[in-house]
Amino acid sequence: SVAPAIFCKSCSFKCDFTGGKWTLRRRGLPVKILALSDQVVEQIYSPQVKDRFGDVKLVLGCGDLPGYYLDYVVSPLNVPFFHVPGNHDLPPSVPGWDRRTKAELPLDCGNLDGRMVEEQGLLLAGFGGSVRYRPDGDHQYTQAEMRRRVLALMPRLWMNRVRYGRAL
Repeated sequence: SVAPAIFCKSCSFKCDFTGGKWTLRRRGLPVKILALSDQVVEQIYSPQVKDRFGDVKLVLGCGDLPGYYLDYVVSPLNVPFFHVPGNHDLPPSVPGWDRRTKAELPLDCGNLDGRMVEEQGLLLAGFGGSVRYRPDGDHQYTQAEMRRRVLALMPRLWMNRVRYGRAL
């Protein structure tokens, strides 16, 4: 059988599925990304994290994870880290927030929320949160609010299109 693959002609990236893992390749060179979200995984939150994921080149925090967990994973790997807040992440200024169980990440610590960056030849952008389902929910947005957030990033995406031939 043939392994599934996705190839984008406009950006020279190929994403293929081999050995039970998706691998992103640029010009034939693999870029291994560890994407984490929602749950603390014991196989990752272990002293063997460097042995298991030593070939990872980038870590993405996709929301709803405690800062201590992300720090524990990223520190021994010593790779770039980017993240977006999840719909269950609390803002750092919430009274009564128990910092012993959910350490906050510095705001400038690779926060991709509403931003775009270039890292290792990859163009990354992020929008954290979710569709609003509570009137007082943090990191929750109506369709109109999310549309405004995306429109605010459009000039940067258009510049990427001119400079790199692709938005992301």
